[in-house]
Amino acid sequence: MLPPESMKKKSSKGWWLAAGSVAFPSRWSLSDKFGLPMDLIHAPVPFYKDQIQHSVNNFFNVMPCDEIYARRNWSLYDNSFLRDDGTKKMSKIIHKPITSTNAGDRLWLRVERQTLRKLKQTGAILFTIRIHLRQLKHIVSFDGIPIRLSKALGALPSEMHAYKQTNFFADSAQEYLNKF
Repeated sequence: MLPPESMKKKSSKGWWLAAGSVAFPSRWSLSDKFGLPMDLIHAPVPFYKDQIQHSVNNFFNVMPCDEIYARRNWSLYDNSFLRDDGTKKMSKIIHKPITSTNAGDRLWLRVERQTLRKLKQTGAILFTIRIHLRQLKHIVSFDGIPIRLSKALGALPSEMHAYKQTNFFADSAQEYLNKF
């Protein structure tokens, strides 16, 4: 990500995606996002513009060089593909619904470990993502995880369920997780 002043087209504001390499996207395409400012990259994310865009831009602007910042993002997927560029549809769910009985076998927890680091020489921000993928039935043995994940699913607003594509099976996943 490069700072706003480095963009040739001055009509757009904000940090923008100037270079990238993506091996395992999470329902997005690098070619669709390349050259765009962050506000357009994150336009599909519910509440981004109103609730976090300003904070993210401020953080990027004042971020010290050479320190690494990390965060995690998660979702439930109905497939085990590491590479998911968003072109595959969820047709399996329509033909064979995910239930509280089969959710452990049919769903995968996908966790992104994201890091940010501002480079001293260029002022560019290096953004990395490492994907961790585990079948739901394998994570329920970790102490406290099933209830935390169930509560997190229950707390998601409907807009976020639609964005994460969990709206088709969230209730079934919660019922499954609440058994543990």
